[in-house]
Amino acid sequence: MKKLLVKASRFFFPSGDWGSSSDPNRKGIEKPIPFYPSTDPYVISVGGTKIIGNKEVAWGGYLDNGTFGSGGGYSYYFDRPSYQPEEIGNKRGFPDVAYNSAEESGYYVYFNGEWKLGYGTSLAAPQWAALYAIISQINNRSLGFLNPYLYKLYKESYNEVFNDITEGSNGLYKAGKGWDPVTGLGSPKAYELAMKLRISKYLLIISNSTDPVIISINNKNYTLPYIINFNDYLNITISIPEVYYINNNIRYLYLFSEGILNTNSSFIKLSLNSSGTLILHFKKQFKINIISEYPIQYQEWYDSNTNLILTIPENIFISENQRIKFLEVVGDINSTSNSITIVLDRPYNLRIIWDVEYKITVVKIYGVVLGEGWYKKGNIAKIKILDPLSFLYLLKPKIKYDNVSIYSNQLDIIVNKPYKIYLEWEFTINFYILIIIFLFFLSFIILRIYSKLKFLSSKYSSNLLIISSCQ
Repeated sequence: MKKLLVKASRFFFPSGDWGSSSDPNRKGIEKPIPFYPSTDPYVISVGGTKIIGNKEVAWGGYLDNGTFGSGGGYSYYFDRPSYQPEEIGNKRGFPDVAYNSAEESGYYVYFNGEWKLGYGTSLAAPQWAALYAIISQINNRSLGFLNPYLYKLYKESYNEVFNDITEGSNGLYKAGKGWDPVTGLGSPKAYELAMKLRISKYLLIISNSTDPVIISINNKNYTLPYIINFNDYLNITISIPEVYYINNNIRYLYLFSEGILNTNSSFIKLSLNSSGTLILHFKKQFKINIISEYPIQYQEWYDSNTNLILTIPENIFISENQRIKFLEVVGDINSTSNSITIVLDRPYNLRIIWDVEYKITVVKIYGVVLGEGWYKKGNIAKIKILDPLSFLYLLKPKIKYDNVSIYSNQLDIIVNKPYKIYLEWEFTINFYILIIIFLFFLSFIILRIYSKLKFLSSKYSSNLLIISSCQ
């Protein structure tokens, strides 16, 4: 479609006769069903009106559990082209214009040898094509793609060249002031429109962007789409920004131009003696901003509609005794998952929320400690000391931390920082009693051994004396 546009072909396409839910099978009216190719931004989409006496209203409504009449709405696929006003929204709105299409105010058509009543947007589109042909004859040349001209007139002299259709509906959408998704800009005031479009030669500069892009022409700034009318000859210099920022979070990267000149240069010199169209191609990018109180801070540009998988670590160690644990993501997306898939159809601002955790460490040379480890900030750590020989009651634990010493086998701490706890043991009176008993028992054993040795010594000494006397 774009290549045909470059060659100045014109496509007037009916917006459909099934209203906002363009389904000829009428399977339901719960949601809009756009009608392709009328949603294509490179065609002139023609909707329908109905003439009642001297009054013109939108053609359509509800019928047989479905919608009927002028097809219209918003594309699910195509973004809003730059020639359409921002008030339309982010997606391509259709139709662009309208013409009488209702059966009540239909046309007699000579078909297969007889006159028959015809109606529908399939007859409205050729009416607009015929009007375009007349305007082209007036100018002795084709105007090329008509939509930028029509929407330019919408901004400058709307009521002079269009009949604004403000009543009626096509089902889910209602006609209203200005452009609407039922009749577009409205029906033409044919003569006035033809006179407004009387030009000699022209250069039409448009872009594929959905936002207004500013370029420099002969050192003056102009917003696209832009039309230059001239008589005999045109010499211009066009400077295209390689990176164009709509705001801090949306930008366009210039790719190439096609039409009367095919180039990827951002600096173009043109010398023209005939009409033509120049299409500037940009790549749209969105910025993703991720903020956090802790180390993760992320900003990056990505192409529009990129599938981005954002993976956040579950734990990050700030130090040996402090870490943060992923809790949730808030902002343009709210999720408790640390793996998020984003289709970048707009900028995203996200904030990562963390739980702060501190480590409780116990330094000991004896005993069993329960409750060591990581705790969420503000929680209570319950430290319990176990003595494997507690049944003897020989030792009592002494806990030291933050210049505080307590005698207890349990400690409850509100965790607001890392803690290193020192566990010491002191002897109880039972220990000393046990030592005395042990020493007494040891003394008794030593005395017995001493007595036994003394007895043996005396016995052997007597035997030696008797042997000596025998001699």
